[in-house]
Amino acid sequence: MLLMELPNWINKIQASERISFLNSYFPGKVLRVTEVNGQTEIHLDWYDDPAFYIDEKLLQNITLLDKELTVYEIPSFYRQYNGFNLVLNDNWTLYFWAQVLRKRRSLNKGLGKLVIIHIDDHFDCMVPLLFQTNSEDFLDPYTNMNVKMDDPDTVIRAINSGSIAIGSFITPFLHALDSFDFRYLIPESRLKGPSRGTIKKSNVSDILFKDRTRPTISFEESSGISAHTFRIATKLDDLLTDISEDAQILVHIDMDYFNNRYDGDSDWKHHVRKHDPNRREVMLSISHVLGLLKTRIVGKQIADFTIAFSPGFFPSDYWQESINLFSRYLAKNDQTPSNRSE
Repeated sequence: MLLMELPNWINKIQASERISFLNSYFPGKVLRVTEVNGQTEIHLDWYDDPAFYIDEKLLQNITLLDKELTVYEIPSFYRQYNGFNLVLNDNWTLYFWAQVLRKRRSLNKGLGKLVIIHIDDHFDCMVPLLFQTNSEDFLDPYTNMNVKMDDPDTVIRAINSGSIAIGSFITPFLHALDSFDFRYLIPESRLKGPSRGTIKKSNVSDILFKDRTRPTISFEESSGISAHTFRIATKLDDLLTDISEDAQILVHIDMDYFNNRYDGDSDWKHHVRKHDPNRREVMLSISHVLGLLKTRIVGKQIADFTIAFSPGFFPSDYWQESINLFSRYLAKNDQTPSNRSE
């Protein structure tokens, strides 16, 4: 559980509006607000109620990953296999990316133009709850400690505190890079806006701590030369061209790309737009994507390959069969997973 002092102006808001505002500001957290000597404090913790994740079969299926795993531990879970990393919440991807940065910089090797292949039903480029500082570091307002994208230990703290949450882990990483090529595979129903261009880094004022700013990015159509390029496509083949031989590649797959039945919404059954193909279609699609990646890039230039199950989005009923496919296409040999959770 975390305890945070809030700015005094929040006390001027009506109680019901204040709770609504704070629930929006601290998504994915159980919060309790108290007042001590006129100072508003907020207590934050993870959910332990499986209903938060919507999926009715979650409890029986998380035990397939680990018999001792609890709902409360979902935000902390990751596992490393030979050939890929498996996480539940996608923000743990950033921990493995931070390891890549640390390793490359410790060897005094430049990253060149890092290629990021992002396969997802969402952009994951929202604004993280990190404050910008005068240096390259960020500040975690939960812990009041610095966060560096090439320091995995500080990234772990920020993930565990919640300042780097699901949907926002890519933004601070791109801010830390001098150059990158961001390639995003998206379902056709999600495709909007420009398909190629430049990613612009900027900042936005925080709405709670108003003297602070947070990192943000925007996608702008452009045909010129840039150190911060993006490409968005609905076919993986279109993303695997023009990758230089010396490129470092990071692959992130969020399994809701294949099926986003719940989309994080308890009212999912009434959604007009549904991305819920059947089991056979899902497994065929997974095999197609992994097969292409294995043929075109796996084992050559991959610096990291992380897959997220995203409870509350991708159905847990499909987890075990998916893991079998990951091992078939990605694992170099039979190796026992090395980690359970942090």
